[in-house]
Amino acid sequence: MRDRGDLISFVLAMVAFVGVHGGEFDPIPLDCRHLLDELGEVLKTFDQCALDNSRPFEVCRQCAPSYEAAYKKFSDLIKLKTPESQKCRTLVEDGRVSLVKTSFAHIEEIWNTEGVCDDCFEPQSFNVSAKVKVFFELRDELSSCIDRTWDSNTTCTSCETEFRNLTTYFGDVLRSGNRKGHCLCLDILDAMNQTRTRWGDRCFLPRDKLDFPVILASSLSCVLTAAFYVILRVAQLPKDTELARVNTLQSVMFEDDCECAASEDEPCTCTAKQFSTINGGPVY
Repeated sequence: MRDRGDLISFVLAMVAFVGVHGGEFDPIPLDCRHLLDELGEVLKTFDQCALDNSRPFEVCRQCAPSYEAAYKKFSDLIKLKTPESQKCRTLVEDGRVSLVKTSFAHIEEIWNTEGVCDDCFEPQSFNVSAKVKVFFELRDELSSCIDRTWDSNTTCTSCETEFRNLTTYFGDVLRSGNRKGHCLCLDILDAMNQTRTRWGDRCFLPRDKLDFPVILASSLSCVLTAAFYVILRVAQLPKDTELARVNTLQSVMFEDDCECAASEDEPCTCTAKQFSTINGGPVY
Protein backbone atom coordinates (compact mmCIF):
# COMPACT_ATOMS: atom_id res chain seq x y z
CA MET A 1 0.00 0.00 0.00
CA ARG A 2 2.87 2.38 0.87
CA ASP A 3 4.74 1.70 -2.39
CA ARG A 4 1.63 2.23 -4.46
CA GLY A 5 0.79 5.49 -2.71
CA ASP A 6 4.33 6.82 -3.06
CA LEU A 7 4.35 5.90 -6.75
CA ILE A 8 1.08 7.71 -7.39
CA SER A 9 2.26 10.76 -5.45
CA PHE A 10 5.47 10.78 -7.50
CA VAL A 11 3.54 10.56 -10.76
CA LEU A 12 1.30 13.44 -9.72
CA ALA A 13 4.35 15.49 -8.82
CA MET A 14 5.91 14.83 -12.21
CA VAL A 15 2.72 15.80 -13.98
CA ALA A 16 2.83 19.09 -12.08
CA PHE A 17 5.79 20.26 -14.19
CA VAL A 18 4.72 19.37 -17.68
CA GLY A 19 1.57 18.87 -19.71
CA VAL A 20 0.98 16.75 -22.76
CA HIS A 21 -1.05 18.22 -25.61
CA GLY A 22 -0.84 17.39 -29.29
CA GLY A 23 2.30 15.32 -28.67
CA GLU A 24 4.20 18.31 -27.22
CA PHE A 25 5.22 19.15 -23.66
CA ASP A 26 3.42 22.29 -22.44
CA PRO A 27 3.96 23.96 -19.07
CA ILE A 28 1.06 23.63 -16.60
CA PRO A 29 -0.27 26.91 -15.20
CA LEU A 30 0.96 27.74 -11.72
CA ASP A 31 -2.53 27.41 -10.20
CA CYS A 32 -2.94 23.95 -11.69
CA ARG A 33 0.48 22.91 -10.46
CA HIS A 34 -0.61 24.01 -7.00
CA LEU A 35 -3.74 21.88 -7.35
CA LEU A 36 -1.66 18.83 -8.19
CA ASP A 37 0.46 19.47 -5.11
CA GLU A 38 -2.70 19.45 -3.01
CA LEU A 39 -3.87 16.22 -4.58
CA GLY A 40 -0.55 14.58 -3.80
CA GLU A 41 -0.68 15.84 -0.22
CA VAL A 42 -4.19 14.56 0.58
CA LEU A 43 -3.36 11.23 -1.06
CA LYS A 44 -0.21 10.88 1.02
CA THR A 45 -2.06 11.79 4.23
CA PHE A 46 -4.76 9.21 3.65
CA ASP A 47 -2.26 6.49 2.70
CA GLN A 48 -0.23 7.16 5.84
CA CYS A 49 -3.32 7.02 8.02
CA ALA A 50 -4.43 3.76 6.39
CA LEU A 51 -1.02 2.21 6.99
CA ASP A 52 -0.91 3.32 10.62
CA ASN A 53 -4.32 1.80 11.32
CA SER A 54 -4.15 -1.32 9.20
CA ARG A 55 -3.47 -3.75 12.09
CA PRO A 56 -5.79 -3.99 13.83
CA PHE A 57 -7.93 -2.53 11.06
CA GLU A 58 -9.36 0.79 12.25
CA VAL A 59 -9.11 2.73 9.02
CA CYS A 60 -12.82 3.51 8.81
CA ARG A 61 -13.08 5.22 12.20
CA GLN A 62 -9.58 6.71 12.38
CA CYS A 63 -9.10 7.90 8.79
CA ALA A 64 -12.50 9.42 8.03
CA PRO A 65 -11.20 13.03 8.06
CA SER A 66 -8.31 12.29 5.69
CA TYR A 67 -10.59 10.26 3.40
CA GLU A 68 -13.17 13.05 3.34
CA ALA A 69 -10.50 15.61 2.40
CA ALA A 70 -9.02 13.39 -0.33
CA TYR A 71 -12.43 12.43 -1.72
CA LYS A 72 -13.55 16.06 -1.96
CA LYS A 73 -10.34 17.22 -3.60
CA PHE A 74 -10.28 14.46 -6.24
CA SER A 75 -14.02 14.52 -6.83
CA ASP A 76 -14.05 18.28 -7.37
CA LEU A 77 -11.31 17.99 -9.98
CA ILE A 78 -12.65 14.96 -11.83
CA LYS A 79 -16.23 16.27 -11.91
CA LEU A 80 -15.11 19.89 -12.61
CA LYS A 81 -17.18 21.23 -9.71
CA THR A 82 -15.14 24.34 -8.92
CA PRO A 83 -13.81 27.25 -10.98
CA GLU A 84 -10.31 26.04 -10.19
CA SER A 85 -11.05 22.59 -11.58
CA GLN A 86 -12.67 24.16 -14.63
CA LYS A 87 -9.54 26.14 -15.31
CA CYS A 88 -7.39 23.03 -14.81
CA ARG A 89 -9.59 20.67 -16.75
CA THR A 90 -6.59 19.72 -18.89
CA LEU A 91 -5.35 17.71 -15.92
CA VAL A 92 -8.19 15.22 -16.42
CA GLU A 93 -8.16 15.18 -20.18
CA ASP A 94 -6.08 13.35 -22.72
CA GLY A 95 -3.21 11.39 -21.17
CA ARG A 96 -3.62 12.72 -17.65
CA VAL A 97 -7.09 11.38 -17.00
CA SER A 98 -5.82 7.92 -16.13
CA LEU A 99 -3.33 9.26 -13.58
CA VAL A 100 -5.83 11.32 -11.62
CA LYS A 101 -8.57 8.73 -11.80
CA THR A 102 -6.20 5.93 -10.86
CA SER A 103 -5.23 7.87 -7.76
CA PHE A 104 -8.88 8.41 -6.92
CA ALA A 105 -9.67 4.72 -7.53
CA HIS A 106 -6.86 3.79 -5.13
CA ILE A 107 -8.56 5.72 -2.33
CA GLU A 108 -11.98 4.30 -3.13
CA GLU A 109 -10.65 0.74 -3.18
CA ILE A 110 -9.31 1.01 0.36
CA TRP A 111 -12.37 2.79 1.71
CA ASN A 112 -15.24 1.01 -0.05
CA THR A 113 -14.02 -2.28 -1.51
CA GLU A 114 -11.64 -3.46 1.19
CA GLY A 115 -12.95 -1.63 4.25
CA VAL A 116 -16.70 -1.32 3.46
CA CYS A 117 -16.34 1.80 5.58
CA ASP A 118 -19.68 3.35 4.68
CA ASP A 119 -21.30 0.70 6.88
CA CYS A 120 -19.58 2.24 9.94
CA PHE A 121 -21.31 5.59 9.51
CA GLU A 122 -24.75 7.09 9.36
CA PRO A 123 -26.08 7.50 5.79
CA GLN A 124 -24.57 10.40 3.86
CA SER A 125 -22.32 11.43 6.75
CA PHE A 126 -19.14 10.61 8.61
CA ASN A 127 -20.85 10.26 11.98
CA VAL A 128 -20.21 6.83 13.48
CA SER A 129 -23.44 4.84 13.58
CA ALA A 130 -25.11 3.77 16.83
CA LYS A 131 -24.54 0.05 16.20
CA VAL A 132 -20.80 0.62 15.79
CA LYS A 133 -20.62 2.66 19.00
CA VAL A 134 -22.45 -0.05 20.98
CA PHE A 135 -20.25 -2.79 19.55
CA PHE A 136 -17.00 -1.08 20.50
CA GLU A 137 -18.34 -0.19 23.94
CA LEU A 138 -19.00 -3.89 24.55
CA ARG A 139 -15.63 -4.79 23.05
CA ASP A 140 -13.86 -2.29 25.33
CA GLU A 141 -15.65 -3.68 28.39
CA LEU A 142 -14.50 -7.19 27.53
CA SER A 143 -10.94 -6.03 26.79
CA SER A 144 -10.75 -4.23 30.14
CA CYS A 145 -12.00 -7.32 31.94
CA ILE A 146 -9.44 -9.54 30.18
CA ASP A 147 -6.61 -7.13 31.02
CA ARG A 148 -7.74 -6.98 34.64
CA THR A 149 -7.95 -10.74 35.16
CA TRP A 150 -5.26 -12.07 32.83
CA ASP A 151 -2.52 -12.48 35.43
CA SER A 152 -4.86 -14.06 38.00
CA ASN A 153 -5.95 -16.70 35.49
CA THR A 154 -9.65 -16.05 36.19
CA THR A 155 -10.49 -14.51 32.82
CA CYS A 156 -12.73 -17.32 31.60
CA THR A 157 -15.05 -17.16 34.60
CA SER A 158 -14.84 -13.47 35.48
CA CYS A 159 -15.35 -12.19 31.91
CA GLU A 160 -17.80 -14.77 30.60
CA THR A 161 -20.76 -12.38 30.80
CA GLU A 162 -18.92 -9.66 28.84
CA PHE A 163 -17.84 -12.18 26.21
CA ARG A 164 -21.39 -13.51 25.77
CA ASN A 165 -22.82 -9.98 25.53
CA LEU A 166 -20.36 -9.04 22.80
CA THR A 167 -20.85 -12.29 20.87
CA THR A 168 -24.64 -12.02 21.02
CA TYR A 169 -24.66 -8.41 19.85
CA PHE A 170 -22.22 -9.13 17.04
CA GLY A 171 -24.45 -11.99 15.85
CA ASP A 172 -27.50 -9.71 15.87
CA VAL A 173 -25.69 -7.03 13.86
CA LEU A 174 -24.37 -9.58 11.40
CA ARG A 175 -27.80 -11.15 10.81
CA SER A 176 -29.40 -7.73 10.44
CA GLY A 177 -26.86 -6.75 7.79
CA ASN A 178 -27.34 -10.02 5.91
CA ARG A 179 -31.09 -9.53 5.76
CA LYS A 180 -30.56 -6.08 4.26
CA GLY A 181 -27.87 -7.30 1.88
CA HIS A 182 -25.19 -5.22 3.60
CA CYS A 183 -21.66 -6.18 4.59
CA LEU A 184 -20.18 -5.14 7.93
CA CYS A 185 -17.38 -2.63 7.89
CA LEU A 186 -13.98 -4.18 8.39
CA ASP A 187 -13.41 -2.29 11.65
CA ILE A 188 -16.05 -4.47 13.34
CA LEU A 189 -15.08 -7.73 11.65
CA ASP A 190 -11.39 -7.41 12.44
CA ALA A 191 -12.07 -6.30 16.02
CA MET A 192 -14.28 -9.35 16.58
CA ASN A 193 -11.70 -11.70 15.08
CA GLN A 194 -8.96 -10.24 17.26
CA THR A 195 -11.13 -10.53 20.38
CA ARG A 196 -12.12 -14.14 19.68
CA THR A 197 -8.50 -15.07 19.10
CA ARG A 198 -7.41 -13.54 22.39
CA TRP A 199 -10.29 -15.15 24.28
CA GLY A 200 -9.62 -18.51 22.67
CA ASP A 201 -5.93 -18.47 23.61
CA ARG A 202 -6.92 -18.37 27.27
CA CYS A 203 -10.33 -20.04 27.53
CA PHE A 204 -10.54 -22.70 24.80
CA LEU A 205 -8.70 -25.96 25.59
CA PRO A 206 -6.26 -27.18 22.94
CA ARG A 207 -7.23 -30.47 21.36
CA ASP A 208 -4.20 -32.24 22.80
CA LYS A 209 -4.86 -31.09 26.36
CA LEU A 210 -7.59 -32.79 28.43
CA ASP A 211 -8.70 -31.75 31.91
CA PHE A 212 -9.58 -34.08 34.81
CA PRO A 213 -13.39 -34.26 34.17
CA VAL A 214 -12.80 -35.38 30.59
CA ILE A 215 -10.34 -38.08 31.69
CA LEU A 216 -12.69 -39.25 34.46
CA ALA A 217 -15.67 -39.50 32.09
CA SER A 218 -13.64 -41.49 29.54
CA SER A 219 -12.34 -43.89 32.21
CA LEU A 220 -15.79 -44.41 33.70
CA SER A 221 -17.20 -45.22 30.28
CA CYS A 222 -14.57 -47.91 29.73
CA VAL A 223 -15.16 -49.44 33.19
CA LEU A 224 -18.92 -49.57 32.74
CA THR A 225 -18.56 -51.20 29.34
CA ALA A 226 -16.24 -53.90 30.71
CA ALA A 227 -18.54 -54.50 33.70
CA PHE A 228 -21.52 -54.95 31.39
CA TYR A 229 -19.86 -57.73 29.42
CA VAL A 230 -18.60 -59.46 32.59
CA ILE A 231 -22.10 -59.47 34.12
CA LEU A 232 -23.56 -60.71 30.84
CA ARG A 233 -21.05 -63.58 30.75
CA VAL A 234 -21.68 -64.58 34.37
CA ALA A 235 -25.43 -64.61 33.84
CA GLN A 236 -24.99 -66.90 30.83
CA LEU A 237 -22.85 -69.54 32.64
CA PRO A 238 -25.70 -71.55 34.34
CA LYS A 239 -27.50 -71.99 31.02
CA ASP A 240 -24.29 -73.09 29.34
CA THR A 241 -23.66 -75.63 32.15
CA GLU A 242 -27.18 -77.07 31.91
CA LEU A 243 -26.97 -77.40 28.16
CA ALA A 244 -23.62 -79.15 28.47
CA ARG A 245 -25.04 -81.61 31.04
CA VAL A 246 -28.04 -82.46 28.84
CA ASN A 247 -25.88 -82.96 25.77
CA THR A 248 -23.53 -85.24 27.71
CA LEU A 249 -26.42 -87.37 29.02
CA GLN A 250 -27.93 -87.74 25.53
CA SER A 251 -24.53 -88.73 24.16
CA VAL A 252 -24.14 -91.48 26.77
CA MET A 253 -27.62 -92.85 26.11
CA PHE A 254 -26.99 -92.78 22.39
CA GLU A 255 -23.74 -94.76 22.73
CA ASP A 256 -25.37 -97.36 24.98
CA ASP A 257 -28.10 -98.02 22.43
CA CYS A 258 -25.78 -98.41 19.51
CA GLU A 259 -25.20 -101.83 17.96
CA CYS A 260 -22.01 -102.71 16.29
CA ALA A 261 -21.88 -104.83 13.15
CA ALA A 262 -20.53 -108.33 13.30
CA SER A 263 -17.74 -107.57 10.91
CA GLU A 264 -14.74 -105.69 12.27
CA ASP A 265 -14.50 -103.72 9.01
CA GLU A 266 -17.90 -102.13 9.44
CA PRO A 267 -18.32 -99.08 11.73
CA CYS A 268 -20.60 -99.06 14.74
CA THR A 269 -24.12 -98.04 13.75
CA CYS A 270 -27.41 -97.31 15.44
CA THR A 271 -30.80 -98.61 14.58
CA ALA A 272 -33.18 -96.26 12.86
CA LYS A 273 -35.67 -96.56 15.72
CA GLN A 274 -33.11 -95.61 18.37
CA PHE A 275 -31.76 -92.66 16.36
CA SER A 276 -35.26 -91.42 15.78
CA THR A 277 -36.10 -91.59 19.50
CA ILE A 278 -33.00 -89.62 20.50
CA ASN A 279 -33.37 -86.84 17.97
CA GLY A 280 -37.16 -86.66 17.94
CA GLY A 281 -37.48 -87.06 14.16
CA PRO A 282 -37.42 -89.61 11.36
CA VAL A 283 -34.22 -91.11 10.04
CA TYR A 284 -33.49 -91.27 6.31
